[in-house]
Amino acid sequence: MKNLLKMFPYIREEYKRLIIVTIASLFLAAVSALQPLVFKSILDSLVKQVATPAHHIDFRTPFLFMIGLSIVYLGFSHIFNIYSEKVVWSVRLKLRTRIFTKITGLSLDYFETHQAGAISQRAGESIMQFSDWLRTLAFSFLGPIFTLIFITIVLFTRSFWLGLIGVGIILTSYLEYARTRRITRQPNVEWKKYGERSSGIFNETISNMSTIATIGQIGDFRQRYKEAQTKMIGIALGVRQEWNHSLFRKSIFNESAYIAGIAVTVWLVLNQKASIGDLLALTSYLSMIRNNAGSFAQFIPLTDEADVSAERLIEMLEQEPTLQDAPEAVPLKHLETIEFKNVSFTYPEGKKGAVSNISFRIAAGQNIALVGPSGVGKSTITKLILRFYAPTDGAIFINDQPVESFTIESIRQHVGMVMQDVALFNASVKDNLKFAQPKATMADLELAAQQSHAEEFIEELPKQYNTIVGERGVKLSGGQKQRIAIARAILKNSEFIILDEATSALDSESEKYVQEGLVKLREGRSSLTIAHRLSTVRHADEILVLKGGRITERGTHPELIKKPKGLYKKLFDLQSATGKVSL
Repeated sequence: MKNLLKMFPYIREEYKRLIIVTIASLFLAAVSALQPLVFKSILDSLVKQVATPAHHIDFRTPFLFMIGLSIVYLGFSHIFNIYSEKVVWSVRLKLRTRIFTKITGLSLDYFETHQAGAISQRAGESIMQFSDWLRTLAFSFLGPIFTLIFITIVLFTRSFWLGLIGVGIILTSYLEYARTRRITRQPNVEWKKYGERSSGIFNETISNMSTIATIGQIGDFRQRYKEAQTKMIGIALGVRQEWNHSLFRKSIFNESAYIAGIAVTVWLVLNQKASIGDLLALTSYLSMIRNNAGSFAQFIPLTDEADVSAERLIEMLEQEPTLQDAPEAVPLKHLETIEFKNVSFTYPEGKKGAVSNISFRIAAGQNIALVGPSGVGKSTITKLILRFYAPTDGAIFINDQPVESFTIESIRQHVGMVMQDVALFNASVKDNLKFAQPKATMADLELAAQQSHAEEFIEELPKQYNTIVGERGVKLSGGQKQRIAIARAILKNSEFIILDEATSALDSESEKYVQEGLVKLREGRSSLTIAHRLSTVRHADEILVLKGGRITERGTHPELIKKPKGLYKKLFDLQSATGKVSL
């Protein structure tokens, strides 16, 4: 319950509507509690009229009162339905927006350690359960409590034993549900965990179908999904069965208590301590107390599940980025130089890519290249520049100022990037290009496409620039996607360019054209090029060779190939087929 209470500050805009829903629920409960008394009055009057025909009895007052109660019930029922739906959907909108804003502001390490499908499943399911709980809060909790208190008082005034039976039904329902709630709390957590795992596997498989199909491992993914689903459903079934057993035990007691209550009421009538109308009213109250006790008790497991969901929502809403702007950070106006001074970084989970004691400077208009085997830290350096991570040691400077002096978002606005794994959206070519520059004109798009040599294949597409490329650009080849990405970098017109294996998916002819476009793109701009193909970096102002997370060699291409035992020379010989060297 404590987690649910923590959620209320996040929905304070809905307090007025919740109050209206609560008031409507209380009026509905009051009308329901009064109706048996009205029927009692009518029935007693009828009996009296039959017994003494000569005596005139006025039925108009109770009938008018009954009609009035029905009108009140219909009115407040409509108010309850209207405002409870408004609360539910408004809360869903607000929480979805809040969580989306929060998640998209987190640091890269969060997405590297959490599956996209699991994040989506956790947010969606938790929001649904919390908002549905709010809908039932007034109707299944406050309303039943009010009704139970009123009916219990009435039962005690008629008979101590009837009151005792009513209290017994309430306590039995509560204790039985409380016991089952305690037993099923941990399985509920496990249930959600395996549900998130299943969703993560499902989304991951769909997103990478081409790769999975290519390596022939679809059976393995099917088995993993089946195992996660089997585990989840097994736990869910166990939880549901426990609640079914609890319901059965409670029903046995309640039915027995209900029969006993009717017996007591009949005894009261036979002994002239109650009227026929009392028989109707009291049996109605016994039925109502049984139903309301059930609704109240059923609210407990709903609250338990909603509390688990609220805990997950709070965890997401209170999740803070690992890396945040310093209090004194200001927006970066222009980017001229970037410098690493004795920078070291180690990933928290110890994965490959850590760097140690890295120092270099990229001056305005200078092109620096990083080369070396996979997993030596080349991409890590770009993540440090983009402030996805902070160095564990050493310092990074922009314009000779500590990188912490500038806001993270403003730094990224001054950096254009073309990565090896191109991110395209299920939209048109035009929309994918405008992603880099929303205000770009058609002429701007065509010019960027020409410079990246993307225009050649775009013109051959069915609808040219209006062709939908499919999810993750599945309708395009690797080389085509890469050229779209390069065109986007041209459109962004950043002062600093990062090319992370930008030509890796291109054939030799396409690479030649793209290199010409990149040369023009780099004019007057600073750039960092990461490449395995040494032809991409031959004209760099300085080449840094990484091995084991350290810079082991540095210099221009002519300087480095003169070092016969150097790693760069080995890579060059291997790619140019002038020698056979294994790394």
